[in-house]
Amino acid sequence: MAKTYLGGRPSKGPRKQLPARLPLDMATEIEDRASALEISVTEYLVRVLGDHLSSTPRPDNGQGALLPYNLEGLSKTA
Repeated sequence: MAKTYLGGRPSKGPRKQLPARLPLDMATEIEDRASALEISVTEYLVRVLGDHLSSTPRPDNGQGALLPYNLEGLSKTA
């Protein structure tokens, strides 16, 4: 299994492993996009997630209670 790391600096210790286990090529692409914008990976992911959530209507359960967002497919947005 390929290692799937994202964020952190090798000089400051080991890189954090993401619980979702992104494929290494996707993690590299996210790092490259953040680097191109000259922002941190965390800030980039917050922006992408915010854009995704603000453009996705939040479903309700038919009784007015909001349900959690379905984030499946979010990686295609990044």
